[in-house]
Amino acid sequence: MLDNYKKILVGLDGSVESTKAFDKAVATALRNDAELVIANVIDLRAFQSISAYDSVVADDTHKGAENLI
Repeated sequence: MLDNYKKILVGLDGSVESTKAFDKAVATALRNDAELVIANVIDLRAFQSISAYDSVVADDTHKGAENLI
């Protein structure tokens, strides 16, 4: 039985595992002529320990996420 996917969601965080998942998601999307949705989430709670949250840190984190995509 072949699976028919119309939309595929894959998370990308720069890890080896997410890169492998991305490669498989691309192949599956191409095989099924499906839409590929890429998700990248930045957990801002990791920055709560910084006394003065710097917008430069936020910008750098956002740019890093964009570079993954």
